Amino acid sequence: MLALFRKKQKGLKWILWIVILALGAGMILLFVDTPGDMATGLSGVEVAQVDGKSISIQEYDKQYKRLYEMYRQVYKLDRQDPEIIKQLGLKQQALNQLISEYAIESQAAKMGIGATPEEIRHQITTLNVFQQDGKFIGFERYQQLLKANEMSVGEFESGVRRDLIRQKVMQVLTDGIFTSADEVKKEYVSRNQEAKVRYVAIDKSAASAEPIPEADLRQYFEKNKENYRTGEQRQVSYVFVQADPTKVKVSDEQVRARMDSVAPDEQVHARHILFNAMEGTDDTEARKKAEAALGRVRAGEDFAKVARELSEDTQTKAQGGDLGFFGRGQMVPPF
Repeated sequence: MLALFRKKQKGLKWILWIVILALGAGMILLFVDTPGDMATGLSGVEVAQVDGKSISIQEYDKQYKRLYEMYRQVYKLDRQDPEIIKQLGLKQQALNQLISEYAIESQAAKMGIGATPEEIRHQITTLNVFQQDGKFIGFERYQQLLKANEMSVGEFESGVRRDLIRQKVMQVLTDGIFTSADEVKKEYVSRNQEAKVRYVAIDKSAASAEPIPEADLRQYFEKNKENYRTGEQRQVSYVFVQADPTKVKVSDEQVRARMDSVAPDEQVHARHILFNAMEGTDDTEARKKAEAALGRVRAGEDFAKVARELSEDTQTKAQGGDLGFFGRGQMVPPF
């Protein structure tokens, strides 16, 4: 079973990397300044292909709009500001997410990983946004909320199915595989074992063709034992540092300038736990959930664990709410 999981894990990583690298070399991309304006009337146009499956411009347009709407609600954006869109990289984010979804779905199908109707139903009915007083709000109210957010039931449930499949594939990739201490030791030895060899080259013409009796060899050795004795030896590595100060003088300004020239750009690593306040709902409930999550984290509970359990951001939930690294000026001011 361990070998099977290792084989699947290595195979999946290899295939996903091959797919992504191949896309960079051979896929057809259509970059659109305003996806919502250009998608109309371009039925059949594809923005990319993943494992033989086409990503249409309509799918790209919907993904872009979903991303923009999420950021609009989180950061209270009033309009499509081109500079903010550029800073957030929404176009590339939308395309990357679609490519990732298609690649994972393709590999999941080959591995026999799917999502049953029961799993999809359970996932939907337990989402916080569709619950009131700890119970599912009912199918009619569920439809109304989706309609208010310009989404059909089929479209939403298809997205839930993809999310479930992605979570299962990521679980196969990230679940720990037990490795014994002996396996670690053998791997270390095989990678780092070295041997030192000392030898003397002797011309074969100098050797006598006549064999020397064993008794003569032993007698010679006994008389010359001290010539073959070796004392205790150590191998030492060292670095020589000149104790006397050099004549070169370097000012504090020069030191700071040198450090600034080689220092990497300042970046921060962020994580978040997102609660949606969808149109047609009161944000009081979302605020209560956020405060409850904050309380658990401040009490010492693992942030990633709380994010995987409570966050409603389907893009970062499986990664514990991880948003990655970004530099100064790359995110919007509210963030």
